[in-house]
Amino acid sequence: ANMHYAGAGTPKNPVKALELYKKACEGNAKELFTESCTKWGKMVATGDGVPKDIKDALKAYLRACEYKREDSCRFVPTYNAEAGGKLADITRTLDDSCKAGFEEACHAYADAHTQSNSESDRRVAYETFEKSCNRKNDVGCIRQADLLAFGRGVTKDVDRAEKLYKTQCEGGYLYACTGLGSLLLANKKAEQAVAYYKRACEGGLSDACNGIGFQYYTANGVRWDITAAVGYFLKSCELGSLSGCGNVGEMYRYGIGVKLD
Repeated sequence: ANMHYAGAGTPKNPVKALELYKKACEGNAKELFTESCTKWGKMVATGDGVPKDIKDALKAYLRACEYKREDSCRFVPTYNAEAGGKLADITRTLDDSCKAGFEEACHAYADAHTQSNSESDRRVAYETFEKSCNRKNDVGCIRQADLLAFGRGVTKDVDRAEKLYKTQCEGGYLYACTGLGSLLLANKKAEQAVAYYKRACEGGLSDACNGIGFQYYTANGVRWDITAAVGYFLKSCELGSLSGCGNVGEMYRYGIGVKLD
């Protein structure tokens, strides 16, 4: 399948590659090649040489998640929603994989429940992330903090959310530093927020760089410094932030801190 996909030693044939990826993925447990499942899913999700088919992508990623393939379960809630599926269509597979010890499946199970309009479903999400955090999983702790910060599925508790974010940030998990920065900013603690944004930005997180740029642009928690703002917006853009690129574009459009271009 890989040879047909890449055109290595044989003419490139994505349709044939997809056929073989599916065959390898749909084997029995002993013969299953889980990487084929994610390659199948990616091809049909993006329309890579074959017709785009979100329902087929969902099937592929569910299969991969069932057999604990890394970086598979997280796509399931999104593709299920895009395909117009119901929560019940995916929860059994995710729950079974979670109970079998695959933490990524636990997070996907919780994420699927956060998308529900039902507060009882959101409560399930919170409890799932809380259990994951109790198992010392960084992502579980951050997602628990996210829900505490906004009061989704649980009573809003800013102090507890801040404590969870801070613990993870101090442990070197930079996404927690960004989360903490946003929480502090929302609670009128801009100077503290900037410090955590800077830590995350220095670690390469684009949204944190964009956040610092905006703080310098608006003089919120720091002195007004348009040169610093432009620099952080540029770094954010270079790291892949669309918002950062948009902010850089506005600076050039109006000649703010840079030459009008």
